[in-house]
Amino acid sequence: MLNVRTLVAPLIAASALAVSTAQAFDWAGWRGPTCDMVAPDAEVFESDQEYELAVAWRAPLGSGYSSVSIAAGLAVTMYSDGESDVVVAFDVDTGDEAWRYAIDSTYLGHDGSQTGPISTPYITDEMVYALGPKGRLAAVATTSGAEKWSRDLVEEYGAAAPDYGFATSPQVVGDVLLLQIGAGDGKAVAGFDRHTGEPLWMAGDGRIEYASPALMDLGGETQLVYSTKETVGGIRPATGEPLWAYTHAGDGSATGSGGLNPLAAGPDRMFLTHKGSSSILLKLGEAEGVLSPELEWETRFIRSSYGVPVYHDGYLYSY
Repeated sequence: MLNVRTLVAPLIAASALAVSTAQAFDWAGWRGPTCDMVAPDAEVFESDQEYELAVAWRAPLGSGYSSVSIAAGLAVTMYSDGESDVVVAFDVDTGDEAWRYAIDSTYLGHDGSQTGPISTPYITDEMVYALGPKGRLAAVATTSGAEKWSRDLVEEYGAAAPDYGFATSPQVVGDVLLLQIGAGDGKAVAGFDRHTGEPLWMAGDGRIEYASPALMDLGGETQLVYSTKETVGGIRPATGEPLWAYTHAGDGSATGSGGLNPLAAGPDRMFLTHKGSSSILLKLGEAEGVLSPELEWETRFIRSSYGVPVYHDGYLYSY
């Protein structure tokens, strides 16, 4: 039996003006444009006005855990339709299905999990990038859903599938598609030519489960910060050059380092939910010309949650 979800698109109405949240800003991939669940310059809510939510349209979905990405006039997500795991695009204004693409046969739920994909697609003007739970990475045309290229992380790179399937979500910087693949032997994270799918670089070591990398401004440049069950590290997105690494001593649990999404938490700082029982904050400094993270503090107040915290104005918000 499939767990059928529903995608609901709200309208935010102020007086006689109706503004679609999808049209206010792009949310192209997992955790938004700044990888921290913050909607910069959305200009949706004003404290001196009254707002209400109304449903503009709704669409039934199949089973899965994929979030929704919004860009190029589309709302894109993944789910199982009962036979295949599919990437589906909806028109943000009407809710009409624009296209669907079968990325693989359905990944069956087990040991308490639901059937279907976990990863969240990434949208650009030309292509949508998606990773199926069996390890198939695909790029499809944004306008039509036609396949442009695909890769098999297991067959081609020896990536080890996590217990509940591949879950990491892709990021894009310039012409590079960034993805944690967890293939071992210096292949924890990889950069692909996003136009052709050809691998550009691979770097890092460690086991990858249900985490996704994040782009952060650290040490005066934009870095790709990736996590494994044992470490967290920074990489130059264009070249894959390792900049620093830190052994976080996580517990490997699904609510700890197994599902760790690094979070920028102020200038040169990052917050890690590395254990089911506690979390840590690191500050990235420099010693003798080498970037080096240091532990600032550890807390038990944020723990035991699948939800990734949100940082805003000196505060962390979490379940």
